[in-house]
Amino acid sequence: MGAAEWVERRRVGVLRFRWSGVGGCGRVDVTRAGKGRWQRREVSTVPGLRDQSVVQVAAKATGRNLDVLGGQFLLNALERGRG
Repeated sequence: MGAAEWVERRRVGVLRFRWSGVGGCGRVDVTRAGKGRWQRREVSTVPGLRDQSVVQVAAKATGRNLDVLGGQFLLNALERGRG
């Protein structure tokens, strides 16, 4: 995937995430549709619950478990909500 495709994929993902009305942390899965256009497949507001998830891999790489990392996500969201 070239730089222009990556930028377009990211743009579509951010737009779909905002359009969904969610905030904070999340993930948007996109796929190629007819004529090469990117389309949203799924918006996940709780990413990282699958074994092969990048969130799980990152948690393991830093010596944290998913419970601790999830708690940190929650605390960050609460702090943002107060600000």
